[in-house]
Amino acid sequence: MMIYWILLGILTLFIVLVILRKQVKHKICAICGAVSLTWITLLILTYLGFAIDPLIIGILMGESVTGIMYLFERKIKSKNKSHLLGLKIFIILLGTALVYFLLTYGLHLVTLVTFGLIILFILLVHSAVHNKFKHDFHGKGISQKIKKLEEQFEHCCD
Repeated sequence: MMIYWILLGILTLFIVLVILRKQVKHKICAICGAVSLTWITLLILTYLGFAIDPLIIGILMGESVTGIMYLFERKIKSKNKSHLLGLKIFIILLGTALVYFLLTYGLHLVTLVTFGLIILFILLVHSAVHNKFKHDFHGKGISQKIKKLEEQFEHCCD
């Protein structure tokens, strides 16, 4: 079965990346690298005409989207910008849409335009929401509610 070869490939890439990690200047998460390299390879093989189950590609791409969301969270926390943690849901939404369009339509102009429109929409929504909270809610009660909501976003997976 194909899944066993794919899992063995991920494990092998993980081990190789752990070993190489000591050699490279930029530290890359070995798990993220192994999963990403696997789905990229499978996607290329699919485009070359090999019969690869798109379900496994989608699962692996979903894992990468989640990894990107956690990387974003870590960076935001390290820069003390916790007010941006609410954007985690948009990373999941954007990543899911991108994976869907990529697997459904391939890497065509439709996919790229849709991806661009989704990013633009998310930026506009974030800007509107951020400005509304910033300018409309200066009262203490509302500020506390917003702070509580930010904490819930921050600890959504606890």
